Amino acid sequence: MEEAAGLQDLANALAAKSTVHVLDRRGRDGSGPPAPGHGLAAEVEDAQAVLAATGAERVLGLSSGAVIALHTALRTPGVTHIIAYEPPITVARRKAAVIARFEKELNAGQSVEALVTLVKGLEFGPRALRFVPSRLLAAVLRMGQDEERDLLDRLPTLLHDIRITEEGAQDLRRFQALEARVLLVGGTKSPDYLTEGLRALADLLPHAEKVLVAEADHFTPGEHPNQVLPAFQGFLG
Repeated sequence: MEEAAGLQDLANALAAKSTVHVLDRRGRDGSGPPAPGHGLAAEVEDAQAVLAATGAERVLGLSSGAVIALHTALRTPGVTHIIAYEPPITVARRKAAVIARFEKELNAGQSVEALVTLVKGLEFGPRALRFVPSRLLAAVLRMGQDEERDLLDRLPTLLHDIRITEEGAQDLRRFQALEARVLLVGGTKSPDYLTEGLRALADLLPHAEKVLVAEADHFTPGEHPNQVLPAFQGFLG
């Protein structure tokens, strides 16, 4: 659901040592909406087009973008390095009820309730929010929904990301064919289902390193990029 603009600080930091191209995936402000039936294959094709146009050989992906990055490396000769930050490969299985409720609320036009379901069900945000009654949290969000309008409007993009991730998590054994070096990164403050996915991939990938960044969570690369920068730059060289 992240847009390129939200990752500008991370891109600027990495640009101190490398040329950086940031892809605004479909459904984000810089790109058009996903076409009907748009799925993982189309996302990989978009990434391949950027690689071909820029000559880049190293790819960084966050969350669902990490799943796309891994699949892109699997299908694209010449990719040498992949950084995959918390690919949520177990979310569809571990959080099926949450996702079903989120989709139902979203389809009913209940965007605030859908956001509450995500915050509490997927364990996003401060831990204290998980103990706030859903109705109270929804009321607070509704009072400030003008300020959160961009986030609320992007919620359908997250549902698309979940479907992409679900598709990409099928038959993880395919990743054993990866020739690129892979850095699997997570945060110590992230939910267990995210770090669980890192462990599963680390056991499969032939050229993978796994790093957990202290005090980082799922949103740290965009919000506090300096926390993850040493791990990223150390791997990229």
